Amino acid sequence: MVVKMPQENEHFISILLMHSLFTVLAVIFGIASTANGWQKTPSDTLNTVLADHDNERAVVLLKEILDRSPNDPSGWYNLACVACRLDQFDEAASALLRSVKCGFNDFRQMETDPDLESLHDHELFLVILERAEQQEQKRSRSAFDLWRATYGDEHYRYELDESGKLAYATALDEVSHRQMKRMLQQEADHLTATLFHESLDNFVLIAVPTPEDAKFFFGSDENVGGIYQHAERRLVARDIGGSLRHEFVHALHYDHMERLGLTEPHRLWVQEGLATLYEDYEFNDYGGIHFLPNTRFNIVKNRARLSRLVPLKQLMNLSNKQFMARSGALYPQVRSIFRFLAERNELADWYSSYVDTFQQDPSGELAFRKACGADLEEIEKEWKSWIDQQPRFDDRIDPEDAALGIVSQNQSVNNGVSITQVLAGSAASRARLRSGDVIVAVDDHPTRNLTELRMIIAAKHVGDTVQIRFRRKERYQTVSAILRKRGWLYEIGP
Repeated sequence: MVVKMPQENEHFISILLMHSLFTVLAVIFGIASTANGWQKTPSDTLNTVLADHDNERAVVLLKEILDRSPNDPSGWYNLACVACRLDQFDEAASALLRSVKCGFNDFRQMETDPDLESLHDHELFLVILERAEQQEQKRSRSAFDLWRATYGDEHYRYELDESGKLAYATALDEVSHRQMKRMLQQEADHLTATLFHESLDNFVLIAVPTPEDAKFFFGSDENVGGIYQHAERRLVARDIGGSLRHEFVHALHYDHMERLGLTEPHRLWVQEGLATLYEDYEFNDYGGIHFLPNTRFNIVKNRARLSRLVPLKQLMNLSNKQFMARSGALYPQVRSIFRFLAERNELADWYSSYVDTFQQDPSGELAFRKACGADLEEIEKEWKSWIDQQPRFDDRIDPEDAALGIVSQNQSVNNGVSITQVLAGSAASRARLRSGDVIVAVDDHPTRNLTELRMIIAAKHVGDTVQIRFRRKERYQTVSAILRKRGWLYEIGP
């Protein structure tokens, strides 16, 4: 049967999934109303008939439903399953083909549905799967080709990564493009190894537009750093920093949910918790990951001090609409929950337990009990204690703090920090940086946007010597700079 996923989540766009007929039908095809109340229709009886494995009667009821709704893909799909039960394989194959023609598109479910297993060697079934692969390739390429047709070739680098199932359309120079690919591959490898267990099934477009094209694509809302649109298999990010890493998690997560054949997506707090967690991290020499604190943590710290954190049980049961209405407070909170689990080495176990218990408890409370061995109330106490013990994240550059002495406009470039002004007498001035230079790293730490540069400089001290990697036109260079106090600078800058 067909279950249409909700669209409240801005990232989750209408995924159609199917269930085996061994489950009870979840979609009611029609209920007639009378003056005396509700009157049963064939679809009401179908639940009982399927549960009793009365397949002959099920065929009759499904045909009655299809007489009324001849283009209903779920009706034809279910008819194919029942026909297979009756060993009517030619009829089953014909019904399955009709379901595809009417819009059925969950071909993974088709391949794994136990009711259709006996149909796998049928010639028409193989034709359907071949058509499915062609459709998916066409859809993936259409996003790639549509971007190219819309934004052209002049400023973009186009590339297909067959092994990683990624299609790139980036307004980046070769060095930045290569670094971005390496970052995404490392993130994908880690997510596959620890959480999602398989790489992407279908191509996803990774688009990093020019700042001008980003304004056109995203509109006037400069607070949106990126978006993943699953129906189009398209990820668009303003730069190659945290927003790109955030949305890339969504791409892999939605692909995983499709493989699981869910009737509803994972709760939004889980989706956004994982995505925000991967905004800032670093890998050690052994391939281990450390999730870094970022500016979101101070919001959590402040809300904890004021006793304004949303209780976990309430948070885990919010609707998508309720969650997004408070996203400014809840994104930081859910990130801190998963960072807490990661530091206890329980994140992978929790997610595995969540997948195993999702049908029983989609909120995630049962997963906490299984993975952490404690009730939610006890976990919540330990999490709050962990928050209290963590230091505030230093994201401020105060007058007495070290500074480079530059002015930059956020989102003016998509692969670094563009200097719009160098202040006289500053560390940047003494290092001979110029307006128009683009800072791409400090002490080998990438500075893909202004936020990342601020985070690095905020952790330094007056008198520290830092290595500034920057791009001047097409050429990359490295210079040393001795950080000076920011207090005398007349402009705000890192």
